[in-house]
Amino acid sequence: TLEPLYRYDGTLTEGSFSAWPALPIKAGPSRVHGALIAVNADVSASFDAKDLEVGTARIGELLFGLTYWQDKLAVSALESPVYDGKLDGSAAFFPKISADPQAGMLLRDTDAKAVIENALPGLPFSIGGRLDAGMQLGTDEQGVWIHGRVGLHRGRIDGSNWVRDLVQAALADAGAEDAAGAVIAAHRPLLGADATRFERMAIDFTSRGGAVSLPRVVIE
Repeated sequence: TLEPLYRYDGTLTEGSFSAWPALPIKAGPSRVHGALIAVNADVSASFDAKDLEVGTARIGELLFGLTYWQDKLAVSALESPVYDGKLDGSAAFFPKISADPQAGMLLRDTDAKAVIENALPGLPFSIGGRLDAGMQLGTDEQGVWIHGRVGLHRGRIDGSNWVRDLVQAALADAGAEDAAGAVIAAHRPLLGADATRFERMAIDFTSRGGAVSLPRVVIE
C-alpha cells in the first residue's frame, strides 16, 4: 500500500481563516491530525474544533475534514453532532480559478432554538421545536449569498400569537372587532396563548448582500 510521506498530530490554541472577508472563520482550541503528500491529497487534515464561528454564526464544536489536491481545497463534515442534531456539509474552493467558495449544508433534527439563537442573534422573538434545513451558500462581489429551505416541526414562536393577530385583524376589517373576545375564548388553546404553536413550518429563503427574501412560507 502507498503511505503518506508525513503524518502529523497537534493542537491549536486558536485559528482563523480570512481569505473571504465576507465570511470570516475562526475557532478556539482545536485538535488536528492528518498527512502530507498522500494518495489523492497534497495535504489532508481532520479537525476537532471548539468555539467555531463562521461569519455571524456560532457553531461551537464541530468535527470536519480538509483536503488540498490539484488546486482544489475541499472541506467536508459528515454526521457531525451539532445543536443536538446532525450536520452534513461540503465546500469547495479553487484558488487559481476564483476567489469565491461555494458550499452546501444539511442540518437534520436539530434544536431550533439553539440554531436560530446562534445563527441569527438578535431576533426579537424565540422559536422552539426541531429544525431541518438544506442550503447552498457562497460569496461574490456583493458578499455572502445563501438560498435554501428551513423546516420547523412541533414548535412554538414565543412572545407573539401570529394566528390571533391575523384573526383580530380580519375581524376588524369586517367591522366585527367586538367579537374578538368570544372567538378567542372559543378557540383558547390556539388563540389564547402568548405564543404561536405550529405542527410544521416550511420557509424558502434567499439572502444576498444583507437583504433577505422569503418567497414561500407555509404554516400548519
